[in-house]
Amino acid sequence: MLDCDIIRVTNSRNGRNTMKKKLTPKQEKQYKTFAQEYIISFNGTDSAIKAGYAVKSARVTASKLLTQDNIQELIKYYMKKRENRTEITGDMVVKELAKLAFSDVRNLYDNERLLLPHELDDQTASTISSFKTRREGDKEEGFYEMEEYKRYDKTKALEMLGRHFGIFNDKLKVEGEFNLTNFVKTLHDERS
Repeated sequence: MLDCDIIRVTNSRNGRNTMKKKLTPKQEKQYKTFAQEYIISFNGTDSAIKAGYAVKSARVTASKLLTQDNIQELIKYYMKKRENRTEITGDMVVKELAKLAFSDVRNLYDNERLLLPHELDDQTASTISSFKTRREGDKEEGFYEMEEYKRYDKTKALEMLGRHFGIFNDKLKVEGEFNLTNFVKTLHDERS
């Protein structure tokens, strides 16, 4: 679909006149490279530089490119292509994060002891990053084996899920009307 001709759409300031131009081979290559690099890093500036745009203006160029419908379509196309190739979907990633985020350490134990990895259910086992068995003690007192699990970071998984679903907002949004004349008059009246 998009691996053929890419058309540049230029909107006039008033949004009425739309002109379609066929891209030059160099522009087409830059657009494709930008979109391919963008799905790797999600960093517009770096993607623009790797696509051959000027380093000095790469941030502005990336910003402009990312607002263009044809670039957004290319990005979607390459993301879908990657999803098909890897057979990994966004839903799969979110489900795996949810396993980590909502895992319960009590599932590592039965009534008597810490369970061995092969005794764990699949969901609990997927939350384990490593397992160690250590032998401690000496000949006189006897040896005992000590099992130790290391789990993936639950807090990080919760944070990533929260950001994905827009639960956490790092920006404070203030809305309302402000009348500068009334504000200055109020300040003046308070000082008098």
